[in-house]
Amino acid sequence: MSLRATVIRGVSGALYHSGLVGPLARGVAFTRTKPRVPILTFHRVNDEGDPFMPSQPTAIFAARMAHIARHYRVLAVEELATRLQEGRVPRNALAITFDDGYRDNLTHAAPILKRLGLPATIFLVTGHIDTPHALWFDRLAMAFKTATARRLELGDGHRLSLGTVVERLAALDVALDHLKHVSDDERSTSVERLVSRTRSCPGFPLITRGTRSTAQRPPSRRLSEIPSAPSPIPTADPTTTTRPSRDWFKTRGSPAR
Repeated sequence: MSLRATVIRGVSGALYHSGLVGPLARGVAFTRTKPRVPILTFHRVNDEGDPFMPSQPTAIFAARMAHIARHYRVLAVEELATRLQEGRVPRNALAITFDDGYRDNLTHAAPILKRLGLPATIFLVTGHIDTPHALWFDRLAMAFKTATARRLELGDGHRLSLGTVVERLAALDVALDHLKHVSDDERSTSVERLVSRTRSCPGFPLITRGTRSTAQRPPSRRLSEIPSAPSPIPTADPTTTTRPSRDWFKTRGSPAR
């Protein structure tokens, strides 16, 4: 770790434990002529520790939410949009969102949010609700994780090594970066080709079932039925059906932004 990173971490830790973060954040907010609202975006919240399916550990998520509950006014995205239009956003406003709607958003994150009374918005990929199909980047990640091939060639001629876990993770990042710049149709074809060429372990499911939560999305009806969910957890972005490449690539390995 660099000296700069060490100093930043030390100062941040000192501010957090001193209890000054909240007052400082509110003070900065009041110096602005127009409100600027932080929107936190999460993907997975679980304790599986799978580097191919990065997630926010439950304890860390709980600690962050507790801090937010103490120092911020959390609004659902719909309410935040209305308040911005009407010019009545609290200076300490903040929104919490989840991309893609993984099952652990309900099993791990929702009970924490409910306990703290924090609303959140889940952006569901509607084309995958109530289906056994994984999102293309999850499918690719699982294929790279279980690959038996030692090398792989991308469509642009780039050769990737798949010998070790470190090499597979690096190769996955290169493949994702390549695929985010192609059209949806080309991406679909390329993913099928790459999955085939990885020669993934026979019988290894590309959708994980049971208690694991990394690849399954919650059925839509359970958003309102599950008793542990905050009331309400609004859902949004109903027109997204296939999850095109966008911010997921920027935040892979960093659960929140």
